Amino acid sequence: MKTAHIFSFTLLSGILSVCAAFARSPVADSQASDIPLKTELLLESSPREAGKVSGGGIYPTGEVAVINAVASKDFLFVRWEGAQIQNVANPMTQVLCSGGVRIVKAVFEPVSVKVSVNAAPAGMGTVSGAGFFPKGSLPQLIATPRKGCVFDGWDGPVREKDKPQTTLEKPLDGPVSLTARFKQITESLTLSIVCEPAHAGKVKGAGVYARGTKVPISAEPSANFVFSHWKGHDSVSVRGIPATTVFMRDETALQAVFVPKRCYIYAKSEPQNAGRVTGETGVRPCGVPSRLKAEPAEGFVFKAWSGPVADPKSPETTLVPTTGNTIAVSALFEKK
Repeated sequence: MKTAHIFSFTLLSGILSVCAAFARSPVADSQASDIPLKTELLLESSPREAGKVSGGGIYPTGEVAVINAVASKDFLFVRWEGAQIQNVANPMTQVLCSGGVRIVKAVFEPVSVKVSVNAAPAGMGTVSGAGFFPKGSLPQLIATPRKGCVFDGWDGPVREKDKPQTTLEKPLDGPVSLTARFKQITESLTLSIVCEPAHAGKVKGAGVYARGTKVPISAEPSANFVFSHWKGHDSVSVRGIPATTVFMRDETALQAVFVPKRCYIYAKSEPQNAGRVTGETGVRPCGVPSRLKAEPAEGFVFKAWSGPVADPKSPETTLVPTTGNTIAVSALFEKK
């Protein structure tokens, strides 16, 4: 009984050994022998000056290495690049050492700084160069005026304040705010004003002005004249008043029109039927001499004038009215 048990175990062991020998694959043995026993892990920074990396070296194949990236001043870590990295977005992560030489790169980028650029007054031009830029950079700035306007300078830390295309005064170190100033093109236009008639008054406001200017003008009549209206360009605000404004949109010529003051000359004879008065009576312009003549009736002779005439003793005389009221004169007669 005891001998039979030993034989059975020996026989079973032999069968297992034979099966195990046949189960081994020559290809598997070849592949296993091709895997390096060591892994050389090389770490790099991109750009090179943007940060430092640690964790590289020689590791047994199959081991997991801990790697770390630290950004330099003014740079930020972005990602890892390479194979079999656990978390590419984490500066401290793990990488599987799978044999041979493995290169893993830490990618960095400069810190971004905001540049604000405005146009003033709004609508007179456009500007470019605003946005986020790497710290230490010198972004280009361009100011472009719209039609009818010109660039008038920069407000802020720029290299050339009087040029529409320039850069910052120094590399970006923090947020910057800039303003490009614009102005309308100034075009000189002439405003001429005359009196009509020439001696009838005085005018103010003539000169040279920029296009778009609203110019105050006024007219003052001389003695015995009154202002009537403005004549000429249609840009006068109100034509019927002596003090108004004119809008300069092109070359402008104006006339201030004056008219004489009017009065009423009333002439009569005394006694009533002793004669008559002929000449320029009725409504007459002030300041203009009016001719008068006294003509006696039969049996009467002229004696004198009563009223503001030039020569009271002459039957033919003149009267110069100086007010706008009624002026009364009388031709005095007496019997022969």
